Amino acid sequence: MTERDDLEKQLSDLRTEVYEARTLVIKSDNLMRTMHADIKAIGKTQERFQRRQLLSSIGAYALFAGVAATVAIFGTTLFLGGEREVIEEAVADAAARISAAEEDAEAAQLASSSLEEATEAVMAVYEGLTSESEEERLSALEDLEGIEIDRVPAGLSRLIDERSAELRRDLVRSSWELGRRAYQADNLREAERALTTVFEQGNHLPEDFEPSVRAQASYFLGAASNRLGNHEKAVRALKSYIEGEHVRRGTLGYAHLLLGDSLERMDRLEDALRAFQEGAEADPAGEHAAALRGRARQLARAEATSSADE
Repeated sequence: MTERDDLEKQLSDLRTEVYEARTLVIKSDNLMRTMHADIKAIGKTQERFQRRQLLSSIGAYALFAGVAATVAIFGTTLFLGGEREVIEEAVADAAARISAAEEDAEAAQLASSSLEEATEAVMAVYEGLTSESEEERLSALEDLEGIEIDRVPAGLSRLIDERSAELRRDLVRSSWELGRRAYQADNLREAERALTTVFEQGNHLPEDFEPSVRAQASYFLGAASNRLGNHEKAVRALKSYIEGEHVRRGTLGYAHLLLGDSLERMDRLEDALRAFQEGAEADPAGEHAAALRGRARQLARAEATSSADE
């Protein structure tokens, strides 16, 4: 390649980078415009609630004045006619109407305050989701679990849903790679931590998102947790793997073996026996079939001996 050709190639690469940078700037600008529009919508919604609260209060006072005047007029007329009982009924009805109007005004005030609090909480979460700090992004995802997202304006709710879903997808992919490498390097605690993220965050995503990756993450998480002695976590992960649709036949027997082992160590002996037996039946010629049958016989004999001693 001549020096001229090399220079043209460098210029072409530079043009490509400039184009990609320009595209990214445009996307970021569009996102900021959308955020600005949604924040304006939040402000307008708040103003509507405040107006509704004010109108409710005015209506309550107007109703009070109208009912009081009506009672006064009818009371005077009926009193002169000796109808005291009717006056008392009218007064009771007026009091009930005033109480209902006050309750409506209070409900409007509470709704306005609740919307404002929910909006502030969601805005705080959105700032965390868009933070450059991974720790803050993870914390925002945790905070999102306790927020009533359906109480805020639709535009802001949509932004939160899109950003949290994007973040969860990135977490599943990156944590899977980290966990898989850690497991292969026999760094079990790091593997368990990363694969737990895949397992938990994947539950918030559609079932058709990376189903094979999530299945394999469950398998490796169950294996790591079993070896670390975290048997409850191992059982959840291994059951998810075995009952899923993306099981690899070469790992099915070992998954049942690990599941039965964790169940046995948790003293769930009947469940453990069932896991060993089902594993041997599912992969009768597999690498772990003999071990599964042996563990099943051993556990069955122990159960029989225990029953005889009783």
